[in-house]
Amino acid sequence: MKFDLLFEDLINKFKPSEGKTVAILPGGFKPPHKGHFEALNYLLAEANSGIVYIGGKVREGVNITAEQSKQIWDIYKKYLNKPVEVLISTNIKTLPGPNGEQPKNEYIQSPIQATYQYANTHSNENIIVGVGPEEDPNELKRYATFQKNPEKYPLVKIVNIPPMHDRISGTVIRQKIASGAKDAVDYFIPTHNDGSQLISDQDKQKIAKILGI
Repeated sequence: MKFDLLFEDLINKFKPSEGKTVAILPGGFKPPHKGHFEALNYLLAEANSGIVYIGGKVREGVNITAEQSKQIWDIYKKYLNKPVEVLISTNIKTLPGPNGEQPKNEYIQSPIQATYQYANTHSNENIIVGVGPEEDPNELKRYATFQKNPEKYPLVKIVNIPPMHDRISGTVIRQKIASGAKDAVDYFIPTHNDGSQLISDQDKQKIAKILGI
């Protein structure tokens, strides 16, 4: 398939250096769920450390902010065996509303832009970027600059993350949160491979408090 060929091409051009390797997972994460956690864990298998870039875009359903997402990721990262930095990628500027309307916020840096910025400023590092084109065929296109410029980005590797947890639905998660469902947190938080509890009861309570449920 076309995407398979593109990934094979990217991987063949990836020439790891002897320096450190950083895994980058960009996304919205509203909220971060077990699929996201496993995706990052998958990337970290080849890396020394990780970076999560969180976008500011609001999803349908309950309004979960980038800051809430970061707070949850900061809990999750304690359960990973490698250091992870969690960053909100958006710079926000307030624009005056037309004709006396309320001002509005404009997000001027996406997680994807933050990923490119990191690659441009850390050209001596091996960088693994996680994408999931099986869920969104347009996802790979957002990183086409890496593929088209292997001379500029010889240490950047694009990794196709396989489906995690049967592609758990963010929409269903947000519906459960909005309705105050008792199983909302248990439904989406990471677990061990056998499905047993990974996140402590104390941290589960913290996540519920962050989301107001």
